[in-house]
Parts: sequence; structure tokens; C-alpha cells
Amino acid sequence: MRFASWPYEPLRVLSYALEEGPVSQTDVFVPTAVADALVRGNADVGLVPTLDVLLKPDLYDLVPGVGVVSEPWPYARLAVRAPLDQIEAVGFDPRDRQEALLAQTLLREHYSLRPSFRPADPASQSAVDRYAAHDALLLVGDDAQVVAQEVAAGDGLVLDLGYEWLELTLRPMVWGLLAAPAGSLDVAEALALRDAARHAEQARSEAIAKAGGTPDPTGALRLAGVASFTLDGYALDGLEQWIQHLYFHGSLEEPPELRWIELPSEEDEAADER
Repeated sequence: MRFASWPYEPLRVLSYALEEGPVSQTDVFVPTAVADALVRGNADVGLVPTLDVLLKPDLYDLVPGVGVVSEPWPYARLAVRAPLDQIEAVGFDPRDRQEALLAQTLLREHYSLRPSFRPADPASQSAVDRYAAHDALLLVGDDAQVVAQEVAAGDGLVLDLGYEWLELTLRPMVWGLLAAPAGSLDVAEALALRDAARHAEQARSEAIAKAGGTPDPTGALRLAGVASFTLDGYALDGLEQWIQHLYFHGSLEEPPELRWIELPSEEDEAADER
């Protein structure tokens, strides 16, 4: 089984665990390319951005209990050059649809701001130049960390979208879901993936506990990082909040029916082991 992951260091913990289980190969894609990798047969299962799943739920079977969840998230930030209450134009890479919609939602609901979002091509300008050309710039991936450091060293403001979402909803953001093309994953494979993800979460928690309980994505705990891989009730509430906000603002025509693979109950699994 080939797994499509994201190029973010905290997710290496998940990749390692999956490779000890059902995954034979991990390939790294930018998040927005994972759905295409699944469609083209370049991966069997992958971390698909939550928005992609919500917009086309019939395309995917989802592994229950597994996703990319965070409170703060260093890979999605808004670098603000103008005073926050004077933002009129936000530059963004149009491929980063989920982060752009999240930023629009946060600015509207958390700060009562409605700036325009203008495409800013990362292929033609550096992140620093794009930042200088706008009141604010949406930063996703490695740019979010590099430019944020420069902005923080100057007079600018950096908003962590994950933390802002937590402040707004009191729930974490679910950035991605573990998905396979519809009809392609059987129950045994889904169970193996879920169990491997649980091992990854346990390893992450143990690393944080050994370091005193505080994850630090820039220091010794960058492999444990800030990303959780467990869709527990707290995370699922965050997912439901995201669906409701997208529906309320017209990004979803209706709340989708997600195709979660039906797994045996914990009691049935225990009985089978006996």
C-alpha cells in the first residue's frame, strides 16, 4: 500500500508508524496534490485536505479515527503588514483553498473584517515580495515559518490560523483526513491503518511527556510537533464546526455525508482476539 503524506516534519511520526504496518511506501506531496495522486493511482491512501473531502465526499472512503488535527499550526499563518483593522487586500496562492476559506472565516467572524483576497503567484514572486505587495499574505507550508520569523522580527503581526480557529470555536482544526478512493479499501486494511495511526499518536504523546509536556515544533520535539493524528470526540466537534461554517457562508451547498469505513466495535475486536 502506498501512502501519500505531506512535507511537514511532524507527520513523519505518522509515516513511520504506517510503514511498520500496512504501508510499503510513503511519498510526499503538497497537501493540495494528494487528491490528484489518489485519482491518478499514484497512491493508494493519503492525507486529503478536509475541504477536498467535504466538497466531493463520494470520491473517498475515510479511515475512522485518523486525521491531521491541531490547535496551533505553524504551517498556516496570516502575515499582516498593515494595522489589523485596516486590511483591505490579502494575497494568497489560489491552490490553498482550505486555508484561504479559513482565513476569510476568521477575519469575518473573529475580527469583523471583510478584505478582498487576491491571487499572488508564488512562482513569480518570493514570499517576502508578495508580503510587501499586500496588506496581508496567507502563508502555507514552509513559507509560513520562514516569512513569519521575518515579520515577527519587524513591525508586522502573524496570526496562526489554527490558534485563531481554536479561539473562535474552542475546538481544534482538522486539516486533513486519511482517505482512499471510494471502494478501494477493505475493512482489514482500514483497521491496520487505524491501529498504526494509534501507535503514532502514542509515540507522539510519549515524546511530549518525556520532554515535560510542552510540544515545540522548532526545537527537540519537532518530530512530535503540534499535530495529533487522532479524531476523537474533541476533534470531531472541530470537524463539525468547520462543516457548519462552510455551509453557513455558502461554500457547501449542504452538509455532506462522509463515507466512513464501518469498522468492528472495540468489543467485537476483543472477542475476535479471544
